[in-house]
Amino acid sequence: APVKTLDTAMELPPMNFTVQGDDTDLFRVVSISGGIFANASSVQFPTWSDAGGQDDLVWYSGSRGSNGAWTATVDLMRHRTAGRYSIDCYAVINGVQQQVGSLTFTVEGPKIESFTAESVDRTAGTVIYKVVVNAPSSISSAQMAVWCYSVGGQDDLVWYTLSNPTVSGSSYTYHCTVNMARHNYQVGVYAAHVYVTDNAGIQAPVKTLDTAMELPPMSLDVVKGASGRTYSISASGGALVN
Repeated sequence: APVKTLDTAMELPPMNFTVQGDDTDLFRVVSISGGIFANASSVQFPTWSDAGGQDDLVWYSGSRGSNGAWTATVDLMRHRTAGRYSIDCYAVINGVQQQVGSLTFTVEGPKIESFTAESVDRTAGTVIYKVVVNAPSSISSAQMAVWCYSVGGQDDLVWYTLSNPTVSGSSYTYHCTVNMARHNYQVGVYAAHVYVTDNAGIQAPVKTLDTAMELPPMSLDVVKGASGRTYSISASGGALVN
């Protein structure tokens, strides 16, 4: 008899591909189940952040649970990037590897919400800086680099460690006092740069602030001696206290 032919469109059985975790976590748990995965001999989840292309690409090997789902843990410390991430899923079925799914998720890194010179004491030659940081994954380090760029470049550069913040939820408020005495009483504009890294190793965009500083006021006194031939000269205040 004449041969009869028939074409039929086929699709992969439905599956469930998810990522669990939020911005307070240092990890994300990726899981895929259903569909053809009961017949998979291995599953891998290549993961990377959009920033920088695939320069942080990591292949995570999945493990099969008793419920048949394949899972893997994405360690954000291996990527250290905020923003959107992509995950593909590759499964080996009957000895053949094929891509069977993909998805994205987003990581929120730390952000310096505000950086201000809260108070400047011209008499003492000090400035108190206030730094407010939003960091869902908490903070591992916070530093401020300060120098007077009007004189001598960075010859007076000092790194200040920001510590003992006031914490409210994911908001961290730091105060740091800078004294001109630590910068050789150089007069001019002081540059301050704040660097913050969260517990996932993600660095916040650097914030900068310029503050004009002057020498603290001092007094000079001249007193004539009793003989009229000698004078007593005294200077006090300002940089002389140090």
